[in-house]
Amino acid sequence: MTTTKSIHVLCLSLLMTITGLACGEEEVHITRDIHYGPDELQTVDVYQTNYCKLNTCPVVMWVHGGGWKRGDTGGASSTEFQTLWAKQGIVAVGVNYRLTPDVQHPALVQDIAAAFNWTRNNIAQYGGDKLRISLLGHSAGAHLVALVATDPRYLAAYGLRIDTDIRDVFPIDTASFDLTDKSSFFVSALVKDAFGTDPAVLKDASPIWQVNAKGSYPPFLIAATAARPDAVNTSQILQTKLRATNDSADLMIMDYPGANQLEAHALIAEDLANLNSPMTKALLRRVTTPTIDAEVLLDWAEMSYPQLFPGTQKSLVSPPYVYRYYPATGNYAGVSGKTVYVFGAAFPGAKSPQAVGQLEDFKCRMYPGDC
Repeated sequence: MTTTKSIHVLCLSLLMTITGLACGEEEVHITRDIHYGPDELQTVDVYQTNYCKLNTCPVVMWVHGGGWKRGDTGGASSTEFQTLWAKQGIVAVGVNYRLTPDVQHPALVQDIAAAFNWTRNNIAQYGGDKLRISLLGHSAGAHLVALVATDPRYLAAYGLRIDTDIRDVFPIDTASFDLTDKSSFFVSALVKDAFGTDPAVLKDASPIWQVNAKGSYPPFLIAATAARPDAVNTSQILQTKLRATNDSADLMIMDYPGANQLEAHALIAEDLANLNSPMTKALLRRVTTPTIDAEVLLDWAEMSYPQLFPGTQKSLVSPPYVYRYYPATGNYAGVSGKTVYVFGAAFPGAKSPQAVGQLEDFKCRMYPGDC
């Protein structure tokens, strides 16, 4: 049964801080146990704010870890960070999937593809942008998001493409990009339960073996802990193979001094709820990177209204806004989702950013032949 509850959280928009506005409390609505398939574990939880229901926010699908045999997206740590990310202007979708030993490969990755298809078809009603869906996973979840993003067969079953329908992929701290590698005893024991021992199956389920020079893949930001040499090594290999295709792939090595491998593995997951973590900052920056439409619109505002927005200013990201500040006039021009906002000295009495139109309206002014 689908259930919904709300969590009161403080709005942390940097734009509000800069303009001296108080945004009060923002609700994060959590809708739990939405089925994307018939099995009791084939469910998603959706986290979104009222803001996203009125606008269009980027989407992050979260795939939990647990050695492919345990875990739940509704756990305390997952709920904490997904709530935090929701109040940054993101629609978070936590994915549950069938677990071993009840199922083996390819059932697990098929579930991730099915959840992605559900998200693309349904996320608009929760304020999410189906064209800006990123994948995030930790440990076994990192393996699954990397596999669904490197092997085109799973999304192709729904008429989708990995290179155009996935915005970004964020696999966090896994040593399982190559399941044929038996160097990690701990990982090998888990792999046997979830994938068996057939070398052909193990290769089929390995993201590293799915990447080929002629393929096209979404951008990756891979993170691993320095305390786990096996995770660092396999992450470097995946990054190298992806870059050989001329696609974007970045790698962050996170160091937790004094932590052993298991402790570091847990700490990097906890960092997803830490806005001061370099990794989390990088992930949020990628998710909320200005869209081409937003950049074009802000360029047009500068050109069309130089008295309000003088000079060429750099776009800044403060979830949920992409904005530019013009110190000569004290004005701001910004875009959030598909809504255009203005604020500043030229708009006296405004107590919050003022919506002045929709992105499509402004695009029609720029390119009337397309409307």
